[in-house]
Amino acid sequence: MLSGFKLKMLRLHKDMTQQYIADCLNVSKNYISMLEGQKQAIPEELYPLWIDALNGIIVPKPKEIEQEIIQEKKKKPGKKRG
Repeated sequence: MLSGFKLKMLRLHKDMTQQYIADCLNVSKNYISMLEGQKQAIPEELYPLWIDALNGIIVPKPKEIEQEIIQEKKKKPGKKRG
């Protein structure tokens, strides 16, 4: 597993921002900063997603699509018990 510092170097080499990676991983920019600064260990489940984001395999959802998903979830009625 690459260190946070090495992930940061790869991100910078690919001209990606912390915010872009954060959006891909659905976490905050501050969290990415902490991980890259090695103030906290990178969770095992997050690591492969991070690598995918660096390789362009996953991209952030456009905000409009994200908002549509949220609206659809709000519209769905709860299950009624009878």
